[in-house]
Formats: sequence, C-alpha cells, structure tokens
Amino acid sequence: MASNKLRALAEADPEGARALLEKLQAKVVIPHAGGQQEIMEDETRFQIVCCGRRFGKTVVGAKKALKKCRSHNQMVWWVAPTYKVVKRGYKEVLRQLPDNVLTHAPPNDSAFDAGRSVVLKFQNGSKMEFYSAERPEGMLGEGVDYVVLDEAATMPKHVWETVVRPTLIDREGQALMISTPRGRNWFYYLWLRGQKDGTGYKSWRFPTAANPHLPPSEIEDMKATMPLVTFQQEVLAEFIASAGSVFRFNADIIIEQMRPQGRVVVGVDLAKTNDFTVFSAGNSSDMTPCGFDRFNEVAWKVQRERLKQFVKQLKKEGATHVTLLMDSTGVGDPIVEEMEADGFDVVGINFTKTKQHMVTQLSKDLEDGQVRLFEGEEIHEFENYTYKITDAGRWTYSAPEGQHDDCVAAKMLQHWGIVQEGAPDVTSISASDDDPEEEDEEDEYDYLLDEEASDTGIPVSVTIEADTTAMLMGRMSAWTGER
Repeated sequence: MASNKLRALAEADPEGARALLEKLQAKVVIPHAGGQQEIMEDETRFQIVCCGRRFGKTVVGAKKALKKCRSHNQMVWWVAPTYKVVKRGYKEVLRQLPDNVLTHAPPNDSAFDAGRSVVLKFQNGSKMEFYSAERPEGMLGEGVDYVVLDEAATMPKHVWETVVRPTLIDREGQALMISTPRGRNWFYYLWLRGQKDGTGYKSWRFPTAANPHLPPSEIEDMKATMPLVTFQQEVLAEFIASAGSVFRFNADIIIEQMRPQGRVVVGVDLAKTNDFTVFSAGNSSDMTPCGFDRFNEVAWKVQRERLKQFVKQLKKEGATHVTLLMDSTGVGDPIVEEMEADGFDVVGINFTKTKQHMVTQLSKDLEDGQVRLFEGEEIHEFENYTYKITDAGRWTYSAPEGQHDDCVAAKMLQHWGIVQEGAPDVTSISASDDDPEEEDEEDEYDYLLDEEASDTGIPVSVTIEADTTAMLMGRMSAWTGER
C-alpha cells in the first residue's frame, strides 16, 4: 500500500517524492548485521553492550528508546555521564524522531549547556527525559519503564545502584547499558553476569570492526598508530586490567648517549619536595638521547643556573638550537616566563591537561622502537610506571608508591616537543663575556658541573653566559643598526 502511494507520488511530483525519500532516509535507521540487529530484537530486561568506538551504540540506543515510547504512557530515561554526552544522545533521538508525535516542539539543546534536564512529551502520554550523572539528585523519586545508560562504564557505580536501579522496581522497568569499556569496574561485572543464562541479564561485546559500514583500512591504521593497551580497549572493546605497566619496549631501544646535533629538545622536570630535577635531551632528527642530568635539588636558583649550563654544553657539543619544554602548570608559569626573559627558547606545557596525550605518544613510539632510551636514564622508572583506571573510567598514571617518575616526566616532555611542537621560529641570542655581574654569577655556580657533584651525562667544560634580554635591549645597535 505504502509503496503504491510512493510510486504514484513519484509519477505526479518527482521532486516532491525525492524530497520525501531524503527525509525518510534521514530518520529511518536500519540496524546493521554486525550486532545492532541482534540487540534490537532481544527483549532481555537488563542488556549490557560493550563495544568499540564508532560501533553505533548511540544509534541503537536511540532506536530502542523511541521504540519504547511508541507504547502508551511510558516513562523513558536517557542518562549519560556529562551534559555534553547527553546532548549527543539527544541529537540522535531527534534525528530518528518521527514527525507529529510530540505535543510540543522539542526543546533547544542549549538547555543542556545550562545544566537543565530536557523532556520530550509524546501525544500518546509517553515521556522521554534526559539526565546527566553529574546531577543524580534530579533523578530521584520517579518510576521508570525503560532507561538507556550511554557510556555507562564512565559513570560512578552509585549512579546505577542507588539512583537508576531503584526507579525500575515498581514498573519492572528495563535497562540498556551501552559503553566502550573502562577497565574492570562495575560495568564489567554486570557484563559478566550477562554472560550467564537465566539471570535476567544479557551481554554482548562488539569490536569497532563489527560495524560493516567502517572501512577496514581505518581499523588497521588505528592498530598501527595506537598503543596496544589503548587499541585493545577503544577498538577491540576488551576489558583490560584496571592497573598495569604503561610502557612496553625491547632492550634494543636502550643505547649509549649520542652527541647533540642540529635541533635538540630538552624535557625539564623540576624537583618538588623530595623529587629529583631531571633534564632529558634528545636529537630532534632521530629521537636519540644526547644529554641527561638528574640531581636532588629543589631551589629554583640552583636549578636555573644548572639548566643554563646544561644548554650551553649541548651547544658546545654540536646542537645548533635548543628548545626547552617545561611544565607551566601552577608555579611553573612564572618559571617559564623567567627562562624566556633570559633568552631561551621555551615551550610551556600544561602537564595536567596534556599528560595522557604525552603518555600515549611515548608509549606507542617506544613499542614501535621509534624512540630510544639512554642506558643511564633510570630505566627502572619506565619499567615500573603504571596506569590505573578509576571506577569512573578515568586513567591515572604514576610511579608505584615510594618510587620516582621524574625521568619519565622529563622524557615525555622531551618526546612531546620533538613530535608535536615542530621547529622553532626563534634564534638563540648571542654570547658575551663583557658583563662583570654575569661573570661573578658564573663563578658562583661553577661547582654545578663538577664531576664529583653528580654525573650529568655530558662532558664538563667552561662556557660563556648569554646576554640578558635587558642588556640586548639597552644597546644602541638594537634600535639604530649602529655598532
């Protein structure tokens, strides 16, 4: 019947028929045979779907939620860990939403930005409400027929156990939990329960490749470019251990220290309280280590002078340009500014925000043998550096309690600078030996490169202090071109 009407419309109004088909195609979702169809057909009360990225979990979640809303007087919830993720689900629901089924126009998604819940009211008396796990108090006191928990593994356990699950009691409501795995947290244990028959729970695990609409070459590229543990979790949808070693590498990547050449990047991890200060230098051209210093000193004045000497020694040995990467978080920001004022090429990195990206980059390149470690670079720090996945699915990285990770931090900064920061746009300032005050200061810190004080990993030599910015700006030639 419907096909006859569409055929008649196509004959009478071809443009109108084409517009109608495009509109229908935008809303109609045909579940793919890679797992979506099986999930749609299943009626188990509690469904736990563990899947890789881009499998299409939000699409199937929206389709199942709307299917429930076709019945009269149903209360349906969509819950996600943050309002940003809730908004993504809301947009997918609206994309699939048939015309003329709501009592009012759907609310603008800007309501999520203000942290407000959003409700779709259907003409048959059903409602679909959207919530963020950031504000679970808004979900109390309601009886629910069906709930979708989007990215469930990243929500705290109590959101399911003490907030959502009790709302399903009186109506014997159903739940669909969809997520990429995040270690072996509460979502994992519910998934295990779903592997047993007769429990009222059913679970599936689908890798990204199960989606037949994705190019296989994309999967292969991710496998080649992502660290193994990340690929296993994000793409293969595997429940990896909630704690373990971050770096995997063969012994052949540990080499002797090379000579500095061309552009050199130095990762600078400054000591705080009981930590060590570490300078880790690498040649930008081939990622080989070319300088290393580690000492237990927290006074910035000493650290600063030792860093100056370290940079000068690298240039003396063959570096044409030295870039420093330093943590600019908190008190680090004025230190970065001070080094810049002294004429050094410095890149400030917000370590807190960038840490996971730096860990991922270094981990992958160590696995692939693209980066080298210096045999005196406290290798045990890399071997003992671990990750932990919290119950909320967040990754944390650190050395085991009582151990240090300063060499790891400096190496991550150095490697990030080589791979991500690119070549500098600045040139080094000139050297001068005509300032008595500079000479006095150099004499004061000559002991810093004394071989008996510590092993710096680079030869000891006499060097000349660079002019300060104030000295350069005070010269007539800087303004007139005269000498």
